[in-house]
Amino acid sequence: RTPVVCNDNDPCTVDTCSSSGGCVFTPKNCDDSNACTTDSCSASSGQCLNIQISCDDNNACTADTCNTQSGCFYSTVSCDDGNRCTIDGCSTSTGCSNTPVVCPSDACTTSSCSAATGACLTRNVTCPEDGDKCTLEACLVSKGGCVAPRKVCDDGLGVCTTKSCDSLSGECGFNRVNC
Repeated sequence: RTPVVCNDNDPCTVDTCSSSGGCVFTPKNCDDSNACTTDSCSASSGQCLNIQISCDDNNACTADTCNTQSGCFYSTVSCDDGNRCTIDGCSTSTGCSNTPVVCPSDACTTSSCSAATGACLTRNVTCPEDGDKCTLEACLVSKGGCVAPRKVCDDGLGVCTTKSCDSLSGECGFNRVNC
């Protein structure tokens, strides 16, 4: 009897002859038991190829890793910068952002963020004293900040008196005139 030659010329199969069924061409086992590789056989050389897989999920808000037993694993990144005066967030396309807290203020108040609490602290603007007792320093948002309007001296007699204010004492003075 002539021996049977079992050769399929495929370097990625193990060729054997079975006494009960003839030639058997079993695919070569290239499994390296690593969930982080894709396993195949090179058709030209018959060598096993175990190529590292990419676990990149294209999400900048995850840390992408691979576990050899279970494969790709994605954990959420922490964007907390430890600064209570920032709003921490994450965009899947650009990653972490730490936007400064904007505290409201106007012409008569100043505001800043408290590093200890993250709360906005608001203080009223102190208008400088001009030394004139006949002016009333005040901050008016509608006027754009500090103003010092003159004190109105009125005796109720209209044009029949001249009115004045003493800058040192702040007292009003009235002089009668002929009407």
